[in-house]
Amino acid sequence: MACRRFLFAFLVICAVGLFGQAIHVPNQGQWSGDFEAKMAFNAGAYFWQETGYKVMIANPENMPHHPHQDQVKHDNHSGTESMDFFAFACHYLGSSPSKWVGQSKQAGYRNYLTGGDPSAFASNVPDFAGFIQKDLYPGIDLRMERD
Repeated sequence: MACRRFLFAFLVICAVGLFGQAIHVPNQGQWSGDFEAKMAFNAGAYFWQETGYKVMIANPENMPHHPHQDQVKHDNHSGTESMDFFAFACHYLGSSPSKWVGQSKQAGYRNYLTGGDPSAFASNVPDFAGFIQKDLYPGIDLRMERD
């Protein structure tokens, strides 16, 4: 169990340290999926759920802003674009479903007006520097925050 906690903390710290500041955005219907909030970074994202999280990380070699992209060989290019991704999910075994609650609200907000379906629009969506999930286990809260 201690090893799992260390691995979780290590992965989050690495992602935030390597890919920028952690900004958590609640899912208010602007994204499809069974996640409560998203923390995006340059090469992927964390998707926070009631009983765990999912992580998606792109191969930086395939990223459009890669500084050496002009040196990448395009032999056997089929005319379709592709990206390499790595993803994994972590579920807190034996935990109670716990709602994601944003902490340390940041200045400003986001508007999501994509597609042609107004029911999928979301406006004034806040950014948070952290979050808490209360009573994930009896008497244990999960708190994520940045310095």
